[in-house]
Amino acid sequence: MAINFSEEAIAAGARRCKACAVLAIDVRMLQRWKKELQEENKLEDQRKVAAAERDTPFATPQPISNNFLPAEASISTKRGR
Repeated sequence: MAINFSEEAIAAGARRCKACAVLAIDVRMLQRWKKELQEENKLEDQRKVAAAERDTPFATPQPISNNFLPAEASISTKRGR
């Protein structure tokens, strides 16, 4: 839909960057959409696919350790004299 509106505005004499600004999309995004339509003849949202493929080290909860100091640096309960 945005591709149709932008193409109509460009055909009427508007610049591509101004047409995209009115639609609140980036010129590069419009270029990607047009490329996808030409290659696959369909347009799909790839954000969820990309997020699933991304390596997320914090996706699984990690156990929290209470041992923040090394064993030799721990505070003694006895007073040194």
